[in-house]
Amino acid sequence: MSLRHLGQHIAEIFRPVPSPSAAEITAHFDGQTAHVQVGPHGFFLRSDYPGTLQHPTFDFALIGAVCIGLSHNINLRTDLPMSRQTVEAMQRLIFLMTLWVPRKIYPITLTCTNIVDLPPRDATDGIFCYSGGVDSSFSALTLQDELSLTHGVLIAGADYPDAADPRFQILNARARDFAALMDFELFTMETDLRRCGIEWNMLHLPFMSMCMTFHQSAFAHCLISADMVPATEMAYHPWSNNGPTATALSTPQFPLHHGGNTVFRSQKVAALARDPRDLLAGLSICFSTNAHGLNCGKCEKCTRTRLNLLTQGLELPHLFAENPDLIGHLAKLKLPPTQVRTIRAMSWVMDNEFHMPPGPIKDAVVAYRQRLRASVMPRGRI
Repeated sequence: MSLRHLGQHIAEIFRPVPSPSAAEITAHFDGQTAHVQVGPHGFFLRSDYPGTLQHPTFDFALIGAVCIGLSHNINLRTDLPMSRQTVEAMQRLIFLMTLWVPRKIYPITLTCTNIVDLPPRDATDGIFCYSGGVDSSFSALTLQDELSLTHGVLIAGADYPDAADPRFQILNARARDFAALMDFELFTMETDLRRCGIEWNMLHLPFMSMCMTFHQSAFAHCLISADMVPATEMAYHPWSNNGPTATALSTPQFPLHHGGNTVFRSQKVAALARDPRDLLAGLSICFSTNAHGLNCGKCEKCTRTRLNLLTQGLELPHLFAENPDLIGHLAKLKLPPTQVRTIRAMSWVMDNEFHMPPGPIKDAVVAYRQRLRASVMPRGRI
């Protein structure tokens, strides 16, 4: 173990743990905006879905409240009406978070005194989270017809703080162009749940599930796109967007489909590239989008996407603000600061290595993978 990793372990031992507390979940609507309160933590949700939404239960509030409770060591109770299936889903989520012992997540209890059984709904259409990136674009391309995905929702408050952020407005314009190409209806919703200090690394999938559940009265099911295949999920763990968490959040009354979890990112890029509608033209990759609406071209996500494109013999320099030479860029790329992040980096590097044709670029990818591997302490029984 390196001195760097040893120091991180020592710091973790002495990291303060919030004292256990208890809070009541309350919620109300002010027009089309829902307000949820969990002790000192409050958040809102609003949607510009063009149809009518009904809320006989506050299932969406429960999901958001559990994210807060898990992040701040708060035991929860509520007298609000909650559906039996969502309460059971939250118990499954708490079980997983307790079992995996991730950082900054704490075991909590949940008490719901007003549990109801929702009647069957007549809805047949599906809704999906659309972020403008590779994974959700691939899901739209490959699952739109199979799952009758008529509507996509772009969430303000996920990658960018709010709907007024100029970067979100650029993303919104790109997303609407893609929706027009794919012929689905895109709308936005906004929430400030992240400002409550939820542990994003482990709870972004429940966060998205909350946003989908807000619309469950109008849709038969929802889809949230997987980031990776099961093999790389194991390398990334602990990480929120994984198969077991998606399964835990899915309910018979509102099934959650975890789309694209059998396909590597390079293969997703290949499928989008083959489509004659130029689906890659407005791809949103990184969070460093500048005033011109371009991806930075240098960060980890841009680097792996540029490599994904090269596995298909493609270069799309117009997508990026900068296009540094990848061979030199990989040679100078710093190693991630922790072992966990190093192993996560190996997942995208090995995806590109596996799918890259022989040549100087592949050699550079292999060299970077070897640098990563040399800095990792093998895992397993000790």
